[in-house]
Amino acid sequence: MNTNVRSAAFLVFLGTTTVRGCSPPPPPCGVVQPGGIQLTNVTGILHIKLLKYPDCESSNSERRRDNFEVEETTIEVNVESERVRYAADLPWDAKSLGNNGLNIPYESPEYKLKFQKNSRKIIVKKFPTPKGLKTTGRKKTHIFGPFSGFVAPPNPNDPQALTSVKYVAEGVISFFSRAEDRIYFVYPVHNSSEDWRGRYNIVSCSGTENGDPCMVSEAPQKLWFDEIDSFSKAVKIYHMEQPATPYLVSLPVMCCLCVKVSYYTFEGGKIQKSVDTLNGAFTDTALDARTGVAYAAMDSGARMKIKHELLSSGEATEFYIDEETLANSFL
Repeated sequence: MNTNVRSAAFLVFLGTTTVRGCSPPPPPCGVVQPGGIQLTNVTGILHIKLLKYPDCESSNSERRRDNFEVEETTIEVNVESERVRYAADLPWDAKSLGNNGLNIPYESPEYKLKFQKNSRKIIVKKFPTPKGLKTTGRKKTHIFGPFSGFVAPPNPNDPQALTSVKYVAEGVISFFSRAEDRIYFVYPVHNSSEDWRGRYNIVSCSGTENGDPCMVSEAPQKLWFDEIDSFSKAVKIYHMEQPATPYLVSLPVMCCLCVKVSYYTFEGGKIQKSVDTLNGAFTDTALDARTGVAYAAMDSGARMKIKHELLSSGEATEFYIDEETLANSFL
């Protein structure tokens, strides 16, 4: 997509809508912050990189952050027992896997949406195929709808239309699940010509010729999609190894906010909830697909908060690593 067109569209959005801006935190003088989480070969045990910033002189407390000489170390954290082990405690109980689980593996099928003016239908071109299914006899173009409350936005290849508030605020959010062979759409519901922002509908449709009809449901009250970038195709789908655990989708967020993506669980044709543990700003996160658990580490004043959330139930628990333990990590 043309960058200038995209920028113009977002400026229109900013000029007409109140959004949450992002102000960077002040220089982290004299604190210890997380610098990344890595999963290990033992579920429930994390390796967390720590960054220690020196004290700032009172006369120079606004120094640029890149002038800091930062100390680094890594600790091992058992989330269940809340036990912390230092570098001096080697060998540790687990070995690092070298990743946070959010980069691999995931799927991101590509297809194209097309809309017709004054139509309540959604056209999908280059329709994806589920894993293991032969493409023979499968339609490459699917037409879904009509959908109640849906008003077709301008097509993505219309540069002039992309600068309108209507498109930026009302683009169709979409993703495809190969495991379910279902395509999902999220769109704002129009009750009248004056009501152009409000609640959202979630639609999921089968990709098979004789599949179930589309399922339409109203988005749960706590689910908001105002900040999702419907221009972007940078959507990722994660499958959990843990039985009875929903799938996870990462949806890209518009430019210039404090987060780049928002995570949601989905299953059976419905988007269930926002995964708050993964959606925090200025937070280090991880996802363990083996157990279906999301993790986060964030500084909380002189302490560090560790949070973990079960994707199956949404149950989240947290604990704190105190200031003394963090300081001892660098001895």
